[in-house]
Amino acid sequence: MKIIILGAGAIGSVYGALLSRKYDVLLIGRKAHVDKINQEGLNIEWKAEQVFQIKAKETIEQEDITDNTLIILTTKVYDSREAIEKIKDKLKEDTTILCLQNGLGSEDIVKEIVPNKVIRGLTNSAATFVEPGKVFLDVLEPIFVDNEEIVKIFDKTKIPTVYETNMQKEIWRKAIINSIVNPLTALMKIKNKELCKPEFREIEKMMHNECI
Repeated sequence: MKIIILGAGAIGSVYGALLSRKYDVLLIGRKAHVDKINQEGLNIEWKAEQVFQIKAKETIEQEDITDNTLIILTTKVYDSREAIEKIKDKLKEDTTILCLQNGLGSEDIVKEIVPNKVIRGLTNSAATFVEPGKVFLDVLEPIFVDNEEIVKIFDKTKIPTVYETNMQKEIWRKAIINSIVNPLTALMKIKNKELCKPEFREIEKMMHNECI
């Protein structure tokens, strides 16, 4: 199987690196990141530093999409439409797209553009883009996906994956978490872990109840 990571930022680069242990993986990312990977490899810092020799390009060409290709979309949701529009005429009938993104309805955007099989996934992993060619993996959490074949693909590379039949529940759960953590840390200029302090409990509870 050929796997293409469309949107190789922090999370996309991490999953591309881990999947490359067992599969033929191509990363699609920004020029500086792509150039560094092709010159020196992809450096993933997690527990210990590891360099992955993996292919990277700025754009997907027709020859990159072979039979039975899996495209993992890891762009920001607001970039999904542009990313898929650029490749829609290059897809084959058996090309599958996995939307591994935060937010509500990212898979619906893709389904509007292409007739291919589109699957929704969700990850709670946290990674930081340090510099071109280098990513720090803070924590590797399970991927939730409602497709058993995708679960098997990730399982082969020891990436924790959960077969979830109620994806809407997980999507909303993550949206609520982001709706609390992201604005509070941005407004107060603090790290995520600092929100565990008792002084933030009341406002977190109020925001949680509003989301519900």
